Amino acid sequence: EIQFDRTGVLLSETEYANGMRQGYERLYNPDGTVYRKSLYVDDQYCGGKALEYDDGVLSSECDMKYELPDGEEVCYNENGTVQSRIPYSNGMMGDGKYEKFAEDGTVDGYIECRNNRSVITDTEGNLQYEAEHYRNHLNGHCCVFTSEFEKLDGYFVDDEFYETKEEFL
Repeated sequence: EIQFDRTGVLLSETEYANGMRQGYERLYNPDGTVYRKSLYVDDQYCGGKALEYDDGVLSSECDMKYELPDGEEVCYNENGTVQSRIPYSNGMMGDGKYEKFAEDGTVDGYIECRNNRSVITDTEGNLQYEAEHYRNHLNGHCCVFTSEFEKLDGYFVDDEFYETKEEFL
């Protein structure tokens, strides 16, 4: 079954057999890229994959289980090479220290995850970024450090950015 919106933009494609979802269901962004791919067997959800794009180029993909990240999230550099791999379980990042890669494949930093808080450093240990996450979304206080080590603060609710604490609250 294929569904379109009123203007003719493709919304979804779902495979059916004997009146039941059987196979893949694909949900589409307005630009035609797939943002969610789910597998069904005998009308039962068996897992899926969330896909994110930046200007039509795949920027990340993550295994999903009931709308929560569950498996590996792979983020990509602009040239398509792997930037990072972070494990998730039931929507929460796996605690640990993971390598961050430059476009040429060399390690250019580290991502340390503890209790759904991520800290990114360069290879010399200089702090670049700190953030709090909940169910694969930025939530709470976030800091970005410039190359001159200037600290820029912000706040997030489900990936929506607020510059000041007053806006956030």
